[in-house]
Amino acid sequence: MIETEQELAGYLEGLYPNFSKSRIADFIKAYKEYSAKELLSKEVTKPFFDKLLSLKWNSVKHDFPANPNWARRIQDIKELGFTLATATIRQLIH
Repeated sequence: MIETEQELAGYLEGLYPNFSKSRIADFIKAYKEYSAKELLSKEVTKPFFDKLLSLKWNSVKHDFPANPNWARRIQDIKELGFTLATATIRQLIH
């Protein structure tokens, strides 16, 4: 458990190397392989997972595959152990 500002700073500094271009590229490659193998039985969820591998913010309305139950697809991904950052209010500029 992180209890002080110093502990938080140390924790965040430890994460920093994971955000290099090469580590991000390795992550994307590994999870594309994961998606191809492990998500075959989740044919409705897989396109959502693959879209999220852009590591960019995605709009449910504009970026994800057309699906009336997109929230369930996101829940499937969370149930696989992934954490997603969300922005419930975000203005799109197109």
